[in-house]
Amino acid sequence: MKRLIALLTVGAAVAAVLAVPSGAVDTKGPPCANIVFGDGGYTSTPASLDWHFDLAAPSCAFVTYTLEIYDSTGTTLLATHTVSGDKVATSISFSQAFGGPGEPAAQPQGVCLVVTTSIRGHVADWAPDGAEVASEDDGCVPIVPDSGGGVGFQ
Repeated sequence: MKRLIALLTVGAAVAAVLAVPSGAVDTKGPPCANIVFGDGGYTSTPASLDWHFDLAAPSCAFVTYTLEIYDSTGTTLLATHTVSGDKVATSISFSQAFGGPGEPAAQPQGVCLVVTTSIRGHVADWAPDGAEVASEDDGCVPIVPDSGGGVGFQ
């Protein structure tokens, strides 16, 4: 009986040490799939988007990193960019030109962005937080023309 109580005590202590508060981590995967920051801008002349996002750890080869670019309302998908990790970068960068042959039309009102990280087809993290519920208010981060700077993109 004493062994059982000792074993339960040790198990409870280990569980308490390993426990993570439910609101502390929004990622369903390793740190290389955790989006912690996003930055970039959309220029109107010529119309182009440059965007990068930072990870909690260097990218992983088994994680797919995807940027979805929507119109300013967040309802029409304009372009999707996907890359695999390289085990080195803690920042993933994307660029998209607009208005040229084979490119999406220039967006005078700006664009709206969503980034996902996925492992074998299962989403590990979504940015901005709340994008997984995809409403017009919190489903994507709006980027207005000729602006830039860090946003709460995690």
